[in-house]
Amino acid sequence: MLRIFPRYLLRQWLVPFFGALLLYGGLILAWELILLSRQIFEMGAPFQWMVPYLLTVVPEVLNMVLPMAAVLGGLLGSQHLSEGSETVAAQGLGVGMTPLLRSWGGLALGILILSSLNSNFLVPKINQFRNTIHVKMTEAAQTRFLRPGSAPHFPPQNPDHALWIDANGEIHWMEA
Repeated sequence: MLRIFPRYLLRQWLVPFFGALLLYGGLILAWELILLSRQIFEMGAPFQWMVPYLLTVVPEVLNMVLPMAAVLGGLLGSQHLSEGSETVAAQGLGVGMTPLLRSWGGLALGILILSSLNSNFLVPKINQFRNTIHVKMTEAAQTRFLRPGSAPHFPPQNPDHALWIDANGEIHWMEA
């Protein structure tokens, strides 16, 4: 009984933890999707950059969501155990509070290690990758509008100016 009880506790806490991780992470990613789509479309970049750019945000969102999901998972798991009287039955069998606290400690240690590895190793590498994506996205946005024979491009930052390339490849700068 002593060896099975902590696994049961972890199973009771991990299901709400992953549910909260998906719920909170999904909400923050939806908000980030709105912000990134505004930024991408204001630049005039193609839609193909939305998914890679959004995937670079996931490790930072994970760092924000892990503490909230851990608290919600722990609370819901403990509530489920107390509603079903599992804690009373375990204490009646002589288990005590040690397996309960060991499970909490294991969950906290796992989240600490995951969060530390994520923020110290993964997030800096993803930020470098995001900068590379941003440079490529900016180049794609500029070459999308500046083609020989295409319509004039009015930059969003300067609506009274326009760039135009004629069929011969000459660049023209127009002011209104």
